[in-house]
Order: sequence, then C-alpha cells, then structure tokens
Amino acid sequence: QTVTIDFSFESQKQRLQADYKTNNVVHTVINLEDQEFIEHTVEYYCSTGDNCDVNYVKDIAVPSYSIKTCRNFRQELIRYLNPDPSLSQRECSVTGDTTTTCTLPCQLDYQNPNQITRSCDGSIDLGFETSVGQSTPINKPEYNTRTFSYACNPDLCNSLDMQHRIQRLISLDDGECMIILNKTTFLKAKRKSCLCF
Repeated sequence: QTVTIDFSFESQKQRLQADYKTNNVVHTVINLEDQEFIEHTVEYYCSTGDNCDVNYVKDIAVPSYSIKTCRNFRQELIRYLNPDPSLSQRECSVTGDTTTTCTLPCQLDYQNPNQITRSCDGSIDLGFETSVGQSTPINKPEYNTRTFSYACNPDLCNSLDMQHRIQRLISLDDGECMIILNKTTFLKAKRKSCLCF
C-alpha cells in the first residue's frame, strides 16, 4: 500500500470562491482487469481549527480508508460488468430505449438522477469510478453527493436495469469498499492500494 500526502495553504475560498467549515471529496477507482489496483484519492479542506487537516489525516483518513480491500465489491462488479476482452462488439444503451452496436465498451456516467449519460465513445477506461462528497458551507445546510461511472463489455451493461443493480451494490456495501461520509466517519478515528491527499 502507498499513501501520498500533500498539504497546501491555498484556501477553499481561493479554489471555489466559497467559504467552508469542511469540504471532503473521496474519489475511488477500481480497475476490473488488474486484481490488485484500488485507488482512493481524498481532498479535504477545513477551517474548523488549528491543524484540522493534519488531524483528519492522522485520525480519520489513513485509519479508515487505507484498509478497504474492495474484494467482495470488485467480484460483484466483475460479475455484472464482465471485463471480457475477447468480445469484439456489443449492444450499448445510448438514450432511453435506444441501443447501438459498439466496438468499444459501453459506458455510463451518473452525476445525479437528472444527469446520466450512456454511450460507447471510449472516454472511460474499463473499470469503475465513484466520488462521494460532503460539504459544510458556512451559513448553509450541509449536503452530500455521490457520482459514479463505468465502462463494461456485456450487452446492455449500461442500461437502466444495470444502473439500478450497480446503485444497489453501492447501497448494500457494508464499508468493505465504499466510503460513506457521515458524522460517524468523522467521529471514528476500514492490493495495490493508494491513498492520495
């Protein structure tokens, strides 16, 4: 396992033109062909006290995120998304009930329930990526987000039905792989794996 940590004095306000008590984004990449590769990239900004970034790294990020193996989650992803390089073409969903024959893997990019892209343009590598974010802006309600995207080989693996299966897989994960940002995460200090800050 490798942990890389970078600290910066650049404030969240300079980056996003907004003041935050905390802003935390964790991006996870799972390569479905390389059985050893998992990468968690964590971006954390805080204005809650002296050394809040150092304390987050020591007490939460490294202990909580670096031990996630994703073995079971990856096995299920492979079962659904089946990275079989021998397939030369497949049917992919593009919009609604419309499908097309593709020589590249099918793709799905989920940003929110109203912003979902289905294609086979080759812009996503064969694998699964997800980002989870939690922001606590000053004088505004806290909010959470989760996005995900993947490229896959079986016929119609980017369909609405498969999207729902992947969302269910994410929701049923017990912390073996998925990072869930909530108050419990912040109060508790889970092959090739990289945790980058």
